[in-house]
Amino acid sequence: MLRQLLADHAALHRALGFKFRTPGILLRNFVAFAEHRGEHVITTATVHEWALQAPSPEQRRNRLLGVRRSQRWS
Repeated sequence: MLRQLLADHAALHRALGFKFRTPGILLRNFVAFAEHRGEHVITTATVHEWALQAPSPEQRRNRLLGVRRSQRWS
């Protein structure tokens, strides 16, 4: 379910003229992480745990903001 939502989200952005490369990569990684845990909805706890796995504070910030931005469009 999350994978299909991501595909729809990416298609919308691309249809609007955005390349959606880096955000797409981040979100695909998050979806893989969540699906590996058997989750079907996005939770704050899952996003936080996934973000904490990034090797640097900047990358953790980018992960958090990337998921947050995608949820603002939902």
